[in-house]
Amino acid sequence: MPYVIQVMQKSIKFPSICPYCENHKPDRNVYRSFFGGFSGYYIVFFTYSVYGLEIPICSQCQSFGQKLKWIGIALIVGPLIWGLVVSPLAGMVNLGLIGSGIGIICYRKWWLSKLRVKSCTDDSTTLSTRSLSYAERLATANDTHFEARISFKPICTSYRDLPNFTLQTDR
Repeated sequence: MPYVIQVMQKSIKFPSICPYCENHKPDRNVYRSFFGGFSGYYIVFFTYSVYGLEIPICSQCQSFGQKLKWIGIALIVGPLIWGLVVSPLAGMVNLGLIGSGIGIICYRKWWLSKLRVKSCTDDSTTLSTRSLSYAERLATANDTHFEARISFKPICTSYRDLPNFTLQTDR
């Protein structure tokens, strides 16, 4: 997530555009994004706090997210029930369907991470997004700034930095 916005207030103002498609105006639909963290360490136990944020989204993105969730669950649970109850011999087909369901669930998690809560304290909330235009709009709506954080470093900057390899063939 390259763009990080830190909002120094309790209530966050969202721009009047869906953070996921950036095409439609958000309806009354919301996506609840949760962030949890350890809030205290003690000798015998620890405490864990969960913070939630309601992100306004458009109805098309909400229905797309719900479809991804239910299709993924159906592709995982359906073959399990089919394989255990009806036909234990169709194992490879069931494994393929279960793998597809897991892939869809992972894609949904990646899609929903376009805007997410990175951290939350008593006086500020830090959000991250993959979209430069949404980061600019969110920072403007909350009278703050955003910064780009690149989480990877390139190994080679050009093809000249690559080591020279020669291909040997047997003749």
